[in-house]
Amino acid sequence: MTLTEEEQRLVAEGRGKDPARLALSLRASDKVRPSVVAGQVDAYNRMKVKVPTWADRDRLVFPFHVAIQQCSSETVARYRATLAEGKTMIDLTGGLGVDCYFMGRDKESVTYVDASPDAVKAARHNYSILGVENTSFVCTTAEEYVAGLVERGEKVDLIFIDPSRRSSAGERVFRLADCAPDVTTLGPEMLKVANVVLIKLSPLVDTTLLTTELDHITDIYAIGHATECKDILVRLSADADINAEPRIHAVTLLDDGTPASQIDFTQSQERDTQAAICMGAPETGHHLFVPSPVTMKAAPFALISQMFGVDMLSRGTHIYTSRADSPDFPGRRFTIVGIFDLSKRSLAELRKTTSEAAIAVRNFPLTAEALRKKTGLKESSRTFLFGVSISDGSNRLILCTKTET
Repeated sequence: MTLTEEEQRLVAEGRGKDPARLALSLRASDKVRPSVVAGQVDAYNRMKVKVPTWADRDRLVFPFHVAIQQCSSETVARYRATLAEGKTMIDLTGGLGVDCYFMGRDKESVTYVDASPDAVKAARHNYSILGVENTSFVCTTAEEYVAGLVERGEKVDLIFIDPSRRSSAGERVFRLADCAPDVTTLGPEMLKVANVVLIKLSPLVDTTLLTTELDHITDIYAIGHATECKDILVRLSADADINAEPRIHAVTLLDDGTPASQIDFTQSQERDTQAAICMGAPETGHHLFVPSPVTMKAAPFALISQMFGVDMLSRGTHIYTSRADSPDFPGRRFTIVGIFDLSKRSLAELRKTTSEAAIAVRNFPLTAEALRKKTGLKESSRTFLFGVSISDGSNRLILCTKTET
């Protein structure tokens, strides 16, 4: 996509504005394309949140709305760059080029590959604006490019691939074989070319099935922020010990891309660990711990009980409690101010204690919406109510305030 000088000026001036209103204001102009200007302003507004380093630069172009949705945030991309081994790298699904940019900054040679001519043209243009000089651009499919490398016997240190999670009809897909490229078939070919392959996957992928779909896995990373698991990253190596279990890493990031917390383990370690279970209901004044989305995805449920000295409310309720606070716990921390059940008398006591609460449920017979209707509590950002099942099989409502860090 090429923008005229006037369109570039309008895009620069329009950052932060409403794209729809901007397009409307330009509808009578015969010198610019209102939809193009509005689309680029919308892209800049989104990139300001996801990749602020890029959004601060003038004259960048963003050709695809879907590419912006799927591209990595700068926080995650910076962390992923720390896992990018070696001096030579290929990104087989270049897209906007965000991952390729951050992962390739310290490389001697980088190759950006994408099947879309518009994506390649935009990436080449943006990299020139960003001052990147170590990257070459190839317009072809991942499958064709890898096949050519295999045929020529060429080698590279690292391959990165981020399969599209959209079907040809634009619907979301989650099975590896339904993504494009299909890494279940391309994986062995990539390992003929690269020492290490990093595969970025949807946070909704079932990590327990990955070892049945991919060979030579050494590591599985669940990566995200305190409030969201952003993606799953799988590391393959041709040198992997086929008898060794993959290491699983739950990595919660700070805004600068450095880990705020990280738990590393294997499934065997989790299976061999006995979680401490809270006998009966927790007590007022004790602490409640809710694992972060990243921790929930990686699922070291027994391990975090032992690591942080906290008791699981029940084997099916992945919320924990302890008499003492555990400031390093990988998730949210609360102080319990009341314990209630679903009886009319107890619900009346709850409503006397508070008129509002944020509501969440875990291993509980009611949805959060149904529980809100039953309690009659208004929404709140200061008080929290958890509907849970405890170790004796009964249900409890735990009223909390958030523990200040």
